[in-house]
Amino acid sequence: MNGEYDRLRQLLLEQERGRMDALQDSVGKATARFERVPDLLADDIEASIREGKRSRLANVLSEASADSLEIAVRRRPQAVVQAVYPIIGPAIRRSLSDALRQMADDLDRALSDTFSPRALLWRWQAWRSGTPYAQVMLRHTTRYQVEHLFLIAPESGLLLGHLTASGLPALDADAVAGMFTAIHQFVRDSVTVDEEGSGIGSATVGGYRLAVSEGPAARLVAFVRGVPSSDFGLRLDELNEELHARYGAQLGEAESAGVAGAGLLEQAQLDELNSRGAAQQGGARPRRRKYVWAALVLVALALLAHAVLGWRWSVQVEAIGRHLSATPGLVVSKLDGGERGRLRIEGLMDPLANDPRAWLSQHHPGVEVEMRTRPFVSLEPQLVQRRVAQTLHLPEAAVQPPDAQGVIRLHGSVAFPDWYRARATPLSTPGVTGIDYDGLSYPQKAQIDAAIASIQSLQLPFPSGTVTPGAGWEKVLAEMGRKLQALERIGAASSIAFHMQTAGLTDEPGTLDQNRGLRQQRAEWLASRLAAQLHPPSTIAVNQDAAFALPQNLRMRAAVVTVEPYPAPVQQR
Repeated sequence: MNGEYDRLRQLLLEQERGRMDALQDSVGKATARFERVPDLLADDIEASIREGKRSRLANVLSEASADSLEIAVRRRPQAVVQAVYPIIGPAIRRSLSDALRQMADDLDRALSDTFSPRALLWRWQAWRSGTPYAQVMLRHTTRYQVEHLFLIAPESGLLLGHLTASGLPALDADAVAGMFTAIHQFVRDSVTVDEEGSGIGSATVGGYRLAVSEGPAARLVAFVRGVPSSDFGLRLDELNEELHARYGAQLGEAESAGVAGAGLLEQAQLDELNSRGAAQQGGARPRRRKYVWAALVLVALALLAHAVLGWRWSVQVEAIGRHLSATPGLVVSKLDGGERGRLRIEGLMDPLANDPRAWLSQHHPGVEVEMRTRPFVSLEPQLVQRRVAQTLHLPEAAVQPPDAQGVIRLHGSVAFPDWYRARATPLSTPGVTGIDYDGLSYPQKAQIDAAIASIQSLQLPFPSGTVTPGAGWEKVLAEMGRKLQALERIGAASSIAFHMQTAGLTDEPGTLDQNRGLRQQRAEWLASRLAAQLHPPSTIAVNQDAAFALPQNLRMRAAVVTVEPYPAPVQQR
């Protein structure tokens, strides 16, 4: 019975059992695949790193990690700080210590070279090129050479790469790498107490300075001859980062494979480190010293020339200032010669004073003059003399400077129109109290004055109380007419005309009206007789003022004539 039951169950459930077995097999395979997911993800990430291409998984993980970190920083900043503090703290302290040490070294070099000839040359180069002195000093003081460069595995001390500068003997690179690693490990384990993972950052060995750049997969060690620049550590770190970026996976494989001297360094990298600090050869130093001394001599000559030119310019400015101070009518309030070849003058200047720019252009043609003056009236005797000459329209040589009392004396011979105009022009000039015309003359003045005096000395007599001349009047009138005509001929040669005025004279007896009438009639009688003997442009008139003047105790009964020369009118054709 049981056998039949089993057989029946087998017949009824055989198909379902097959399905269950297949399902069980699928579940087992799926479980095995899920167990391999971490390995598959790791393989995918490693493949993307080796090939240098980022897979979709790597991109997704990077974005998710960045977002997660951002969320963690926002929500739990203290926890993040505590987590990264062991890493950031030592890095910050090391960066600050390196920066302070480099700054101290640069400051020490700068102070030691401040007053040396080399520093003076650098300052001259900075002034000539417009570059800050600190940059010029840094460019000249970073004289060094990287003679050996080692790329060492940080834990095993395996030599991953080694370069030696040309011309230097070879070293046992593996032994140096091993010894450095051992010393580095000893320092880290025995000396360091508060910085986990730190070791030798830099050291001095004999004539070398060791610069170390730590990396996660390799340590870069440079043996430097000389004093490296302040940015050498940064450049060494950049080279180490470049090596990790290029050979990141290979650095770990080389260390695990134990292949010494994998040759991951290239000569171009050593040349790049030395490009800004390669030491000059022995033969270049004397040549450089010659150039330095030559430059110093040129600078000294330039300074000497500058000083000489400045001294000559100051002497020239002093001479110009003395001349300007002695110039009549010019008061200099400011003389600015701060810029060589350019002169600024400010002050007061009389309009009649000599313009100093004409003198400067003649005696100092290379000087550019900027002059700002305000006008004023100067009482310098020379300018008073010039002002009077211009007012009277006379040559300056005909006017003497005022004396102690302020009197101007005229002298010399001028044309008659100028003489006549000078005597007729009213004068009101500051610094002048009077004019003396006695020394001023014109051509033939003495002859004309003598003729006028002779004419004016003649008198035509009249009997008392009459208007008809007495005996002998014809002879006196004829002589008077003859002399007047002679005077006209003398004046015609010099374009001089004459104006005559007749006047009658009476004695005291008689009333005022009687005497006034007699004087008027006697003057008219003489004027009418002389007018017939004169020639134009000479004129004759009755002196009305004399006719109406009060008696002055005169005892003469006569008629007289006065003569006054004046410029003959110009005849228009």
